[in-house]
Amino acid sequence: MNPEDFSNMMSGLLSGNENSWSFFIDSFYPLIRGKISKMASHLDVDDTAQEVYVQLINNDYRALRKVEGGFPAFLNFLIAVIENVAKSQVAKHSRFSQKIDHQKDMETNLEDKRYSIEIEFFRKEEEGIFTHIISQLDLTYLEVMQLRSKGYKAREIAEILKISQNTVLTKMRRGKEKIKKILDSEIKS
Repeated sequence: MNPEDFSNMMSGLLSGNENSWSFFIDSFYPLIRGKISKMASHLDVDDTAQEVYVQLINNDYRALRKVEGGFPAFLNFLIAVIENVAKSQVAKHSRFSQKIDHQKDMETNLEDKRYSIEIEFFRKEEEGIFTHIISQLDLTYLEVMQLRSKGYKAREIAEILKISQNTVLTKMRRGKEKIKKILDSEIKS
């Protein structure tokens, strides 16, 4: 997609232009469908794709408004949104079957004097809820934490985002602190 077409599409998307959204859906639905099918073939692809669109328009297009850079940055952003939504949907589907086991695990953990936020963090990560928690972060930390959760090292993240490695490390540290606060509030509620 050339820069002018991309700029026009983004402007139209952010203003809620129906033609721009039709163009976006026509252009990117194959990518969205393919990525969802590859990640979780047992999900209803169309419902999950709808959830991707909902994430893009939530809070007056908040996520879309924070996309900086050209088409490659937008494509990376869109793929991250698709992956997060698919993982979240997989977690929702698997939670029902794991509900009883989860309750037993929580009872055991609450009895354990060594129970901590870190243990809860790793349990939630294993269940696939970690991506949902990451999605609650500001975009400043979201990109770094998503790349880190995919296994990228700080140096690689710095190269991808074109920022210094120290900035990446700072964002990772602050992102972890914010994640711990989110988990702490979920545990208390």
